[in-house]
Amino acid sequence: MISHFDNDIGLCDSGTYAFGSGKDAWQDVTPAELREMLEGTSPPAFRTVLVRHGADTYQGPFHIDVDAGDIEEAIEAMRKVLDKLQALGLDLNAVRLFATGGKGFHAEVPEACFMSKPGPVDGLPRIYRQMAHAEYVDYWDLRVYSGGRGRLWRVPNIKRENGAHKVPVTASEIRSMTPETYAQLCSEPRPFPALAAPVLCPGLAALFTQARDKVASKASRVRKWSAAETEIRQRFSGNCPPSLQAVMGGQVQSPVGFNELALQVCLLAHALCWDEDRLIAECKGLIANHDSDGHRYNSPRKRENELRRMFDYTSGNVAYEFSVGGLRSVLPKGSKCPDLQGLEADKDEGSPDYVELLDAADGDVGEIVAVARKAVVDPSLSKTEAETVIKRAAKSAGVAVKVLKTDIYQPEDHDKRAVIDVRRNDYSASVDSCMAVLPSVPGLRVRAGALVEIVRGVGGVAVVPVALPRAYSDRS
Repeated sequence: MISHFDNDIGLCDSGTYAFGSGKDAWQDVTPAELREMLEGTSPPAFRTVLVRHGADTYQGPFHIDVDAGDIEEAIEAMRKVLDKLQALGLDLNAVRLFATGGKGFHAEVPEACFMSKPGPVDGLPRIYRQMAHAEYVDYWDLRVYSGGRGRLWRVPNIKRENGAHKVPVTASEIRSMTPETYAQLCSEPRPFPALAAPVLCPGLAALFTQARDKVASKASRVRKWSAAETEIRQRFSGNCPPSLQAVMGGQVQSPVGFNELALQVCLLAHALCWDEDRLIAECKGLIANHDSDGHRYNSPRKRENELRRMFDYTSGNVAYEFSVGGLRSVLPKGSKCPDLQGLEADKDEGSPDYVELLDAADGDVGEIVAVARKAVVDPSLSKTEAETVIKRAAKSAGVAVKVLKTDIYQPEDHDKRAVIDVRRNDYSASVDSCMAVLPSVPGLRVRAGALVEIVRGVGGVAVVPVALPRAYSDRS
């Protein structure tokens, strides 16, 4: 009989799992009890992928769920996920991969691939979500990184209602997969291919460490509410203002792109003290009915993922704060907003405290750059005041003022990160400064002390050294 239990990944030795059919109430079990069920003749259809060790402490693999409305899109998305993992230096032969039998894939990366001492970790789902944000591709389902009792994960080799099975597959099978071979592979149970022994992957370990530190930094920040945030929360008792209900309900189209709309809606959600699930529930109509402005947000799943991503990104981010003007900008032209009158911040508040914002950024280059950009366009600052902020920002980021002022620009899809242009006559200090900030640019990594670019193409992923000015090369 083909097994439902994966000995290579296995279960944790202690803690609490849960199982269920997907329709009835979850039931808690010990690891030993769950293993006995999985090795038996009537295994549960679902079980949690992580084990709980406390209210907010979990243990288990870095799990990935790719789920699309079209199987061809799901296959392409999963290939991109494999490219990203491989670019980090991960041995894909150590990763358990599955075709779910619907229109998607699962992946489970053993903890030993990114933790020197695997064990229970506080806030692990949030850390995994942060890792997913950093390497995100379309159709990567962010909902699987939930706290509480965890996330139910389909058990392999059990027949689904559609007649297919979730089955283990290999990376090479995914690389050459078609919709026809996907259906064929999922038509019956399959044995688990042997996995390579997990080895610590420095690139993935660095991603985990960065995500853990970012989650911890957000948790340690004390939220300071502006006058507008306090007033809007009190005025509407934490509920959506009437003037926004039609947009969030998908009844009228916003004049701005979905990315900007998501930003303003998420800032409102934070001001109203909503959690992520409340945000998604309030935006159900927007998610379903928005007339997308391009391929990036052209499906409900993509729009929901963007809202979840933006909600997490703006949470505790000192470079973004709620404003009534920003909220009004997403409403149709000529909208009457009597409910928003009087919500503007107190006149005495003036411009943001940029020194405080830079200190709160705590060395995060991306946030420091965002604060600097905000100061540059702040009409309430004089030229001298803006210059002072730029100098302080450059010092906080560890880069030259010249780099921050002339080599950082605002591209169309900047994703809130620094983009650097090293010019022919830039030597010495400029190049050193650029090297300090370049790793924050999408697609660039530092490997063995050298800067490389991750180039993805039809044939796979290539790691290409980044050419630097001669002055820097001569000193290395």
